[in-house]
Amino acid sequence: MWQPKLNILLMVGALSISGIAHAGLEEGILAANEGQFEEALKEFRYLADKGYAPGIYELGQLYEGGFGVTRDYHKAAELYQQGVKKQHVDSMFALAVLYQEGKGVKLDKQMSVKLFKQAAEKNMPAAQFNLGVMYANGDGVAQDYKEAMRWYEKAAGNNYTLAQFNMALMYFEGHGVEKI
Repeated sequence: MWQPKLNILLMVGALSISGIAHAGLEEGILAANEGQFEEALKEFRYLADKGYAPGIYELGQLYEGGFGVTRDYHKAAELYQQGVKKQHVDSMFALAVLYQEGKGVKLDKQMSVKLFKQAAEKNMPAAQFNLGVMYANGDGVAQDYKEAMRWYEKAAGNNYTLAQFNMALMYFEGHGVEKI
Protein backbone atom coordinates (compact mmCIF):
# COMPACT_ATOMS: atom_id res chain seq x y z
CA MET A 1 0.00 0.00 0.00
CA TRP A 2 2.75 2.48 0.91
CA GLN A 3 4.99 1.43 -2.02
CA PRO A 4 2.86 3.11 -4.76
CA LYS A 5 2.61 6.29 -2.67
CA LEU A 6 6.39 6.33 -2.21
CA ASN A 7 6.89 5.94 -5.97
CA ILE A 8 4.52 8.84 -6.61
CA LEU A 9 6.33 11.03 -4.08
CA LEU A 10 9.70 10.21 -5.64
CA MET A 11 8.37 10.98 -9.14
CA VAL A 12 6.85 14.31 -8.04
CA GLY A 13 10.09 15.24 -6.27
CA ALA A 14 12.20 14.46 -9.32
CA LEU A 15 9.90 16.40 -11.62
CA SER A 16 9.87 19.41 -9.33
CA ILE A 17 13.66 19.49 -9.13
CA SER A 18 14.06 19.27 -12.92
CA GLY A 19 11.50 22.06 -13.33
CA ILE A 20 13.46 24.30 -10.97
CA ALA A 21 16.71 23.52 -12.78
CA HIS A 22 15.15 24.27 -16.15
CA ALA A 23 13.64 27.54 -14.91
CA GLY A 24 16.97 28.59 -13.38
CA LEU A 25 18.75 27.76 -16.63
CA GLU A 26 16.36 29.87 -18.69
CA GLU A 27 16.64 32.75 -16.23
CA GLY A 28 20.43 32.52 -16.31
CA ILE A 29 20.58 32.47 -20.11
CA LEU A 30 18.21 35.43 -20.30
CA ALA A 31 20.30 37.35 -17.76
CA ALA A 32 23.52 36.58 -19.65
CA ASN A 33 21.97 37.65 -22.95
CA GLU A 34 20.92 40.93 -21.34
CA GLY A 35 24.41 41.51 -19.94
CA GLN A 36 23.31 40.87 -16.35
CA PHE A 37 26.23 38.58 -15.62
CA GLU A 38 25.98 38.72 -11.83
CA GLU A 39 22.48 37.24 -12.04
CA ALA A 40 23.59 34.72 -14.68
CA LEU A 41 26.52 33.63 -12.51
CA LYS A 42 24.21 33.15 -9.54
CA GLU A 43 21.84 30.95 -11.56
CA PHE A 44 24.56 28.92 -13.27
CA ARG A 45 26.61 28.41 -10.09
CA TYR A 46 23.52 27.13 -8.30
CA LEU A 47 22.78 24.70 -11.14
CA ALA A 48 26.43 23.63 -11.39
CA ASP A 49 26.53 22.98 -7.65
CA LYS A 50 23.51 20.69 -8.14
CA GLY A 51 25.37 18.81 -10.91
CA TYR A 52 23.03 19.97 -13.69
CA ALA A 53 25.05 19.59 -16.91
CA PRO A 54 23.49 22.48 -18.90
CA GLY A 55 24.15 24.81 -15.95
CA ILE A 56 27.74 23.57 -15.71
CA TYR A 57 28.19 24.23 -19.43
CA GLU A 58 26.72 27.75 -19.26
CA LEU A 59 28.99 28.59 -16.33
CA GLY A 60 31.92 27.36 -18.43
CA GLN A 61 30.80 29.66 -21.24
CA LEU A 62 30.98 32.64 -18.89
CA TYR A 63 34.52 31.73 -17.82
CA GLU A 64 35.63 31.05 -21.38
CA GLY A 65 34.31 34.39 -22.59
CA GLY A 66 35.20 36.41 -19.49
CA PHE A 67 31.59 37.48 -19.00
CA GLY A 68 31.09 38.69 -15.42
CA VAL A 69 34.31 36.96 -14.39
CA THR A 70 37.96 37.14 -15.35
CA ARG A 71 38.47 35.04 -18.49
CA ASP A 72 39.80 31.69 -17.35
CA TYR A 73 40.15 29.00 -20.01
CA HIS A 74 41.44 26.50 -17.45
CA LYS A 75 38.32 26.92 -15.29
CA ALA A 76 36.13 26.69 -18.40
CA ALA A 77 37.87 23.45 -19.40
CA GLU A 78 37.32 22.02 -15.91
CA LEU A 79 33.63 22.86 -16.09
CA TYR A 80 33.25 21.43 -19.59
CA GLN A 81 34.98 18.24 -18.42
CA GLN A 82 32.32 17.91 -15.71
CA GLY A 83 29.67 18.26 -18.42
CA VAL A 84 31.41 15.67 -20.61
CA LYS A 85 31.27 13.19 -17.72
CA LYS A 86 27.51 13.71 -17.76
CA GLN A 87 27.39 13.09 -21.55
CA HIS A 88 26.41 16.73 -22.27
CA VAL A 89 26.92 17.29 -26.00
CA ASP A 90 27.59 21.06 -25.85
CA SER A 91 30.27 20.46 -23.22
CA MET A 92 31.90 17.86 -25.48
CA PHE A 93 32.02 20.33 -28.34
CA ALA A 94 33.29 23.23 -26.23
CA LEU A 95 36.04 21.13 -24.63
CA ALA A 96 37.04 19.79 -28.06
CA VAL A 97 37.53 23.36 -29.29
CA LEU A 98 39.71 24.18 -26.27
CA TYR A 99 41.89 21.11 -26.96
CA GLN A 100 42.06 22.02 -30.63
CA GLU A 101 43.27 25.53 -29.78
CA GLY A 102 45.30 24.68 -26.66
CA LYS A 103 43.33 27.10 -24.47
CA GLY A 104 43.16 26.16 -20.79
CA VAL A 105 44.44 22.69 -21.66
CA LYS A 106 47.48 21.33 -23.42
CA LEU A 107 47.07 21.44 -27.21
CA ASP A 108 45.90 17.93 -28.09
CA LYS A 109 44.41 17.38 -31.54
CA GLN A 110 43.73 13.69 -30.88
CA MET A 111 41.67 14.56 -27.78
CA SER A 112 39.90 17.20 -29.83
CA VAL A 113 39.01 14.60 -32.46
CA LYS A 114 37.83 12.17 -29.78
CA LEU A 115 35.53 14.77 -28.22
CA PHE A 116 34.23 15.99 -31.58
CA LYS A 117 33.42 12.35 -32.43
CA GLN A 118 31.49 11.93 -29.18
CA ALA A 119 29.45 15.02 -29.95
CA ALA A 120 29.06 14.09 -33.64
CA GLU A 121 27.75 10.65 -32.70
CA LYS A 122 25.10 12.43 -30.64
CA ASN A 123 24.10 14.10 -33.92
CA MET A 124 25.62 17.55 -33.35
CA PRO A 125 26.03 19.07 -36.83
CA ALA A 126 28.83 21.50 -35.86
CA ALA A 127 30.91 18.60 -34.51
CA GLN A 128 30.21 16.56 -37.64
CA PHE A 129 31.34 19.50 -39.76
CA ASN A 130 34.50 20.05 -37.69
CA LEU A 131 35.42 16.39 -38.09
CA GLY A 132 34.96 16.75 -41.85
CA VAL A 133 37.33 19.71 -41.85
CA MET A 134 39.88 17.87 -39.72
CA TYR A 135 39.83 14.82 -41.99
CA ALA A 136 39.97 16.95 -45.14
CA ASN A 137 43.00 18.85 -43.83
CA GLY A 138 44.72 16.01 -41.96
CA ASP A 139 44.47 18.03 -38.75
CA GLY A 140 44.93 15.66 -35.79
CA VAL A 141 44.11 12.69 -38.01
CA ALA A 142 45.48 11.20 -41.21
CA GLN A 143 44.11 13.07 -44.19
CA ASP A 144 41.16 11.08 -45.50
CA TYR A 145 38.82 12.70 -48.00
CA LYS A 146 36.32 9.85 -47.90
CA GLU A 147 36.02 10.16 -44.13
CA ALA A 148 35.76 13.93 -44.49
CA MET A 149 32.93 13.48 -46.97
CA ARG A 150 31.20 11.03 -44.62
CA TRP A 151 31.15 13.62 -41.83
CA TYR A 152 30.18 16.45 -44.18
CA GLU A 153 27.24 14.36 -45.40
CA LYS A 154 26.03 13.81 -41.84
CA ALA A 155 26.26 17.53 -41.07
CA ALA A 156 24.66 18.45 -44.40
CA GLY A 157 21.84 16.04 -43.61
CA ASN A 158 21.26 18.18 -40.52
CA ASN A 159 21.02 21.31 -42.71
CA TYR A 160 24.49 22.57 -41.78
CA THR A 161 25.13 24.84 -44.76
CA LEU A 162 28.91 25.03 -44.37
CA ALA A 163 29.04 21.26 -44.73
CA GLN A 164 26.92 21.49 -47.88
CA PHE A 165 29.35 24.07 -49.26
CA ASN A 166 32.40 21.95 -48.40
CA MET A 167 30.78 18.93 -50.04
CA ALA A 168 30.31 20.96 -53.21
CA LEU A 169 33.99 21.96 -53.10
CA MET A 170 35.06 18.35 -52.69
CA TYR A 171 33.00 17.37 -55.74
CA PHE A 172 34.37 20.33 -57.68
CA GLU A 173 37.98 19.45 -56.80
CA GLY A 174 37.49 15.68 -56.94
CA HIS A 175 38.68 15.04 -53.39
CA GLY A 176 37.52 11.60 -52.28
CA VAL A 177 34.79 11.59 -54.93
CA GLU A 178 34.59 11.65 -58.69
CA LYS A 179 35.13 15.17 -59.97
CA ILE A 180 32.02 16.75 -61.43
